[in-house]
Amino acid sequence: MTLFTRITPLYGSSLQYAGLATLVWGWIVVSFFTWFVGIAMAEICSSFPMTGSLYFWAAHLAGPKWGPFSSWFCA
Repeated sequence: MTLFTRITPLYGSSLQYAGLATLVWGWIVVSFFTWFVGIAMAEICSSFPMTGSLYFWAAHLAGPKWGPFSSWFCA
């Protein structure tokens, strides 16, 4: 959706053919379903914690000798 819902050149034909009530209800319905997309993305992001994982895997894959340097270099 957009913040500029009152700009007539963009919404002039929609206001003329559909009316204000249709635009308002359409905005509400689309916003409602956009919440579902945001909730799904938040669930996916919360199931894959990423805090410090690059540093951990860089140190883990480099071994005990080069691990601290590789995680520092990754940072």
